[in-house]
Amino acid sequence: MFNKEYWNSSASKLKSVKYLALMGVFIALKIVASKLYFPVSENLKVGFGFVLLAIESSILGPVAGALSAIITDNLGFFLGGGLGWNTTVHTWRPTGQGFSLLKNGLLFAGYKVNDYHGIRLSGEYLTDKVWQDYGSGPLVEQKFNNTLLSLDYQFNIFNALAGVRPGRRWDASLYLGPSLALGDKGSELAWNFGGILSYAVSRNLSLFYSHTIYRMSKDRYESPQVYRTPGTIVNSLNVGMMYNLNRPAFGKDGVLVTDYAHQPLFFEYSIGPFLLTLVP
Repeated sequence: MFNKEYWNSSASKLKSVKYLALMGVFIALKIVASKLYFPVSENLKVGFGFVLLAIESSILGPVAGALSAIITDNLGFFLGGGLGWNTTVHTWRPTGQGFSLLKNGLLFAGYKVNDYHGIRLSGEYLTDKVWQDYGSGPLVEQKFNNTLLSLDYQFNIFNALAGVRPGRRWDASLYLGPSLALGDKGSELAWNFGGILSYAVSRNLSLFYSHTIYRMSKDRYESPQVYRTPGTIVNSLNVGMMYNLNRPAFGKDGVLVTDYAHQPLFFEYSIGPFLLTLVP
């Protein structure tokens, strides 16, 4: 039964979109099942995940079942959403035209491959406006509406600089990648670079602040008030909530332990003289 052909047949199912989709369904079901259990004693509980794993392995075979178990046990999915404000780089702007605080809507999801690297998908709606002066009469409002769909590589800079410490509440990552800009000026390829700072309020839930810089074509915001020489640059700031599906890599499962003795809070500020020279 467990000959070479058997294992090859099981591995070949990983090439099928149907079986991969089915494996994704089982992974999602095992995530839900991991929250359901019978407490037997203070330190013992009986769950249902093994039942789903047995059914999955009988359908998909041992190779796909083992791969699914590895992904589930080291799951690093995350998703979040927020609201915020954005602005382009302006050459000038008229005064006394008001100020809009809420101009963004952001949704994102991703997967942490390990403690340092991950991928991220995001969709962000940006709206902005300028007031044009045509020389006669009142200023005329001109709106810019864009939706940015981005695929990014994400790097956990906090773990890289401070080391991996399970249970740490603060986290910081950088991300960059291409974006598809959709809006009044049609669709085009754009680029983005940004960072996200988060604070875990529970094992799975975090508050975050993010700053993303988008670079679009110079004709995207066609206005003399917008500086467009290197292209249209938009700064987007958001705050929101993020839900992490990943389990801790070390320590007791489900326990968020914060060791402030090893990560004291600090603040730095410096001031002093400097020498400025002009090079002919």
